[in-house]
Amino acid sequence: MKHCLLILLTFAVFVNVGTISAQDAKPFKVIGSIDTVPHASYYVNYYSADGLRYDTIELDKKGHFILSGHISEPTSVSLSVDNVYDKDVLGNWLCYSFWVEPDKETYFKGLRGFRKQIVRNSETQRLEDELDHEQKPLNKQIASLRKKIRSDNYTAEDKRAFDSLTRERDALNFQFIEDHPNTHYAASLLAGYVHHEPSFYARSQRLFDQLTPEIRSTKRGKRIQELLSKQRSVQLGEQLTDFTLADTAGNTISLSDYKGKYVLVEFWASWCVPCRRENPNLVKSYNTYKPSGFEILAVSFDDKRDNWVKAINDDGLPWTHVSELTGLFNSPLAKKLLVRSVPDNFLLDPEGKIIGRNLRGDELNRKLSTLTLSD
Repeated sequence: MKHCLLILLTFAVFVNVGTISAQDAKPFKVIGSIDTVPHASYYVNYYSADGLRYDTIELDKKGHFILSGHISEPTSVSLSVDNVYDKDVLGNWLCYSFWVEPDKETYFKGLRGFRKQIVRNSETQRLEDELDHEQKPLNKQIASLRKKIRSDNYTAEDKRAFDSLTRERDALNFQFIEDHPNTHYAASLLAGYVHHEPSFYARSQRLFDQLTPEIRSTKRGKRIQELLSKQRSVQLGEQLTDFTLADTAGNTISLSDYKGKYVLVEFWASWCVPCRRENPNLVKSYNTYKPSGFEILAVSFDDKRDNWVKAINDDGLPWTHVSELTGLFNSPLAKKLLVRSVPDNFLLDPEGKIIGRNLRGDELNRKLSTLTLSD
């Protein structure tokens, strides 16, 4: 089984497209085989007629399997196993993902190696493969730099190159959406940006408006529209919704307590490796600008108090800390503020309006240096 696991560089994003009405659903079938050990098991998930469907497939002696269900729109199926390979990757370890379509029999062959596969009789998959082929050299460079950056063995030039390449890939994705406005795959690409990149709101809204009425009226299209509507409330210039949480001593702290000051609302967790790497930079920024009135309110998405408090002490974080202790994916506040991952943050002005989002290191310092801070 390890053959399909060890070269994982990124993982697919599955966006909730809403519960599918059973009366709209049509059958699909996958006739598949995977070139791995006999009787291997894979976890399956996809959106079916009754919402997100979890299943397990067992390969027979020849590595074959059959998967069937009901869907109303083209849907991405993922095949994964337990993740014991990379602590920085949350959840199961994704081996394959591919598109199936209503009223179609799809033929799938999983080869050794992450996302090495052959899929036939799926137009949506053909479009994904077409874009993947165009971006292959670019993705290879991005993957190499990402690995270097994650190891902390990188230079400022590496980071600039990485950011430039990801912007180039974003541009290719946006162009693909514009060129294929009547396809579910274009809508799926856009859904990924809307779901995970609120800072792309204006561009996402323009791209959504370019989708055909048929695609905008699908369940995926309606979900994108719903998310875009929510994202208006967390854009630059908007008032960030007030919230009240308990600090490490059990005292209640409200965001509105910070009115009249510039405050960075920092979202993090003890288990978040990039957060912990960023903390020394954040301490330096805090020490530099706190005398002028700058504050930080840190919101942790931990679910265990001991881990949370230990990380605060270990990293020497002197500002106020609050948490629901529900974890990220079960956090009501994360859902309300559309925080999908950590680290993330909002920089607020004295009126509580958003003037920056997801600012890190030098970028945060440059922004703070332009503000009129006062005690």
